[in-house]
Amino acid sequence: MELRYEKNIPKKDRYTIVLEDIHDQFRSFGEEQDILTTEVQDLKKSVQNLETRFDGLETEVHNLSTKVDAVADDVSDIKTTLSQKVDREEFVQRERKVVKLEKFVLSKL
Repeated sequence: MELRYEKNIPKKDRYTIVLEDIHDQFRSFGEEQDILTTEVQDLKKSVQNLETRFDGLETEVHNLSTKVDAVADDVSDIKTTLSQKVDREEFVQRERKVVKLEKFVLSKL
């Protein structure tokens, strides 16, 4: 910003005007700095809030992971148990054999 002075203003008054202008610019700068400081503080609070939420999410993910591991173990146990059992077709075949054996045994008595 360039100040224009009239030639008939005394030099002392011109310095006073320049100093007042500088003072106003510093005041404006200080006010803007206060605004920025407030905004930075608000951002810090927001980041802290996000960190807290993130920590909570980490805990939840860990808990879910533990539960998934437990379910995976249960599924594995179920698979093992099912693999040791006979399937329906094999059961029907064995049932027929038992019926034949019972008839045979009963016929011999």
